Amino acid sequence: GDLNGDGRLDLAVANSSSNTVSVLLGSGTGTFGAKTDYVTGNDPYCVAIGDLNGDGRLDLAVANDSSNTVSVLMGSGTGTFGAKTDYVTGSSPYSVAIRDLNGEGLADLAVANSGSNTISVFLGAGAGTFGAKTDYDTGYAPRCVAIGDLAGDDHADLVVANHGSQTVTVHLGIGDGTFGTPGLVSGPGMSPHTVAIGDLNGDGRADVAVPNSSANTVSVLPGTGTGALGAKTDYVTGASPICAAIGDLNGDGLADLVVSNYNASSVSVLLRSGIGTFAAKTDYATGSSPFDVAIGDLNGDGLADLAVANQGPGTVSVLLGTGSGAFGAKTDYGTGSAPSAVAIGDLNGDGQADLVVANHSSNTLSVLLNSGSGSFGVKTDFATGSSPYSVAIGDLNEDGLADLVVANYSSNTVSVLLGDGSGTFDAKTDLVTGNGPMCVAIGDLNADGHADLAVANATGNTVSVLLGTGTGTFGPKADLGSGNCPSSVAIGDLNGDGRADMAAANSHAGTVTTLLNTGASPWLGVESAPRVAEVLQVHASPNPLVEAARITYSLPAREDVSVCVYDIAGRLVSTLVRGSMTAGAHEARWNLGADGAQDVRAGIYLVELRAGAHRTTTRVAVLR
Repeated sequence: GDLNGDGRLDLAVANSSSNTVSVLLGSGTGTFGAKTDYVTGNDPYCVAIGDLNGDGRLDLAVANDSSNTVSVLMGSGTGTFGAKTDYVTGSSPYSVAIRDLNGEGLADLAVANSGSNTISVFLGAGAGTFGAKTDYDTGYAPRCVAIGDLAGDDHADLVVANHGSQTVTVHLGIGDGTFGTPGLVSGPGMSPHTVAIGDLNGDGRADVAVPNSSANTVSVLPGTGTGALGAKTDYVTGASPICAAIGDLNGDGLADLVVSNYNASSVSVLLRSGIGTFAAKTDYATGSSPFDVAIGDLNGDGLADLAVANQGPGTVSVLLGTGSGAFGAKTDYGTGSAPSAVAIGDLNGDGQADLVVANHSSNTLSVLLNSGSGSFGVKTDFATGSSPYSVAIGDLNEDGLADLVVANYSSNTVSVLLGDGSGTFDAKTDLVTGNGPMCVAIGDLNADGHADLAVANATGNTVSVLLGTGTGTFGPKADLGSGNCPSSVAIGDLNGDGRADMAAANSHAGTVTTLLNTGASPWLGVESAPRVAEVLQVHASPNPLVEAARITYSLPAREDVSVCVYDIAGRLVSTLVRGSMTAGAHEARWNLGADGAQDVRAGIYLVELRAGAHRTTTRVAVLR
């Protein structure tokens, strides 16, 4: 943040061994002055920056793991800070986040306590002081807390990554600084490495597939249409699955899965056998240590083929499809050293699918142009940043030609290489990301018609968003919190509102983080015209409630309508209305029963009004 008000970004670093926080003032050129140290509590693990006393100057909050405190240091506006004031937290505070949690215009604190399996909420009392903590239960060993509006009701909610239980807990805010009963998102397995988004059960909603490298499975998590994910179903793969890709592999119009198995030197193909279910895997040999897999028509016969990046020999394997979901023997082509990603696209405008491979150890991209019938010429290499891990293809400057973007793990950058249409590319332009970028995805995240970038930062525990200008240049990054070690990010509409959302696979936490695009968040921009969905209204009264709820809703026009109640994990509880409704005001009643049962538990529930392709929600608190 800008700690001295000169318009340049500065750094604050928590030093766990020296019990200090270091402040390094930026020069504006990417360099920083000598550090100034300030005393904190014992073993500071996390520092957050924000205006804690409302004076327009940035202050610091530091979570101290061994002293069970959070230290607050007030900023002078010149880059210097006063002595710390400590507030007692739970046991082993590991992370701290700052935001107005109760709508009073004051900064509040949320702290994840790894030792006591809680989060502590401190409401601001003014002048940079805070009231006593209120604790909320989490999963086992919470390591990170992030704050955002998950339900689109302008209330701050909390998301906690639980390292020990490999889960995520979601705490929906009531709006007054208190939070409802936590909802649990179970970890998809051990060590999820990548994530893929697609409609895997044919219901028109985006689902998620995650390979679990330690469990030798791929997890399918069905989307509910609200942005939440249902319970996982696991399918056996080969040993150490790393990457999953989704596509129709046998021409039946259904989405199938292919997974690269790092320790088995194979890919597993799982064909869809029913509504959201998959048949047992069929394995096909690749080169050794296959890391990434991509699906495309490589020989122009209209059938799905596979390209696999093999880290061991430094090759890419091409497996041509038969159209039945089966694949022929591999043909290998040389790449750079330790290829970690492969992407398919027409790079020279001849109508044939070409390959580009990110070479982790040689700091290059290899481009292999299609010479016809699914065969490829000798590679041409282009320089990247240090340790490229992921590559994506898209038209970044709107000239109709394919461009490349690559995530560079060791240099904390993404490199943009603009194409000239012949299969060659300009020298790279580097853009700063978070720490340890492992994956980059391209999509229009703010609905302005320009290509934007999303980057998963594994060691920074963030996803960076870089908004495109349409000229091949991008604005500065905005970072969003994820779980522990996000190694992959995918873009898709997870809640059916027409906006691009994101899902990140957190390999160390064993979880998936979903980041819903509200259209009103500063990093995504604000839509210039109101959406139909924003004209819809739904209300519940009384709220909180102990008996029946009166659900009132209004429509701008006749629509096919559903009114449903979901729990905070996204599971359907009750369908109250389904059918065609006229424009105007309507009413329904919920007697606190679930479909087929009665007496739901106390907690927070979401009432969703869906009209045509649009939706809106409100939340209700049930007391018992």
